[in-house]
Amino acid sequence: MLHPVRFLGLCFASEALLLSNAPAAGHEEAPVSPGDAAAVHVLIETVSVDGRGTRTLGSDEADLLPGAAGVLEKLIRLIGRDDPRHQESVRIKARITPLPRATAAQACSLRLEVEATRTPTGAAAHAKPRKPDTISATVELAPGEERLVEAYASPVTEGRVAFRIKCAPARATLTTDNSVQMVALIVTIDRTADGEQTEVLHNQVLSAALARQASLVASANVRLPDGIEAARRFRRESLEVLLSPQLIVAGRLQIEVQVSGAVATVGASSEVIQHPIQLSNTFVLEPGEPRLMEFEIASRGPDEGWSRVRFRLHLSTRF
Repeated sequence: MLHPVRFLGLCFASEALLLSNAPAAGHEEAPVSPGDAAAVHVLIETVSVDGRGTRTLGSDEADLLPGAAGVLEKLIRLIGRDDPRHQESVRIKARITPLPRATAAQACSLRLEVEATRTPTGAAAHAKPRKPDTISATVELAPGEERLVEAYASPVTEGRVAFRIKCAPARATLTTDNSVQMVALIVTIDRTADGEQTEVLHNQVLSAALARQASLVASANVRLPDGIEAARRFRRESLEVLLSPQLIVAGRLQIEVQVSGAVATVGASSEVIQHPIQLSNTFVLEPGEPRLMEFEIASRGPDEGWSRVRFRLHLSTRF
């Protein structure tokens, strides 16, 4: 099975404006982006072609995070296609690094760097040692697509080694005892509007299993200045947050956060004015690492009695 650090086998939108998803104050600031890149499940099948024909030398797989390389190492023996006395052993070391996807339609984008060190045997055993052969390539795959990438071509045996590469979204798996790991989700939601003091709308510790959901609802009513003909009115705020811990890769949790709801201006003598909220993010967190998701809602104008409302969702986890 492939692992994030080493591949093992044969040694192998809405009116809501998203402002940031950076770590909370006091921690190193993360780049502002729509969300952290999600993990990808990579499957690599190693194929050789030599004097024995075409052979599959095994399959290896792992969940990998973008920017973090997996390493696959294999020791392969090749036999001459025309003369079986021409033989060599080649050690292939491949680094596979997922890259951020260019479009949502992509299944994955992978950077492949391969180093092949060969040791001739048999009739070619006394050949002068060569420096390792290296290749690099970027592989972009659509869902369900696979790609064959040549990893090594032998000048001694005329044999070849290639990787057949597939990928898919990473998914949670059961633990070794078939239980499902639980994750603690620490969530705080606060709100600031038009110079008002920051108010905590919700503060809760939730629990969810991997590949399951936890949810919370936060709501508040804020009195506004009277409208036309002294009609009373208020601002109604409602948020529903869905938290979906997906999987744990190399000690880091991938979690999807979806926020829906609305900010509405409600008056006794006027129609309700709705400002919908629909946002989603994917984060990758270490235990205890904080993340801030901040978004802002703007009114349609001064006639509503308020201008902007800013919400801050603070998230950290224990697992």
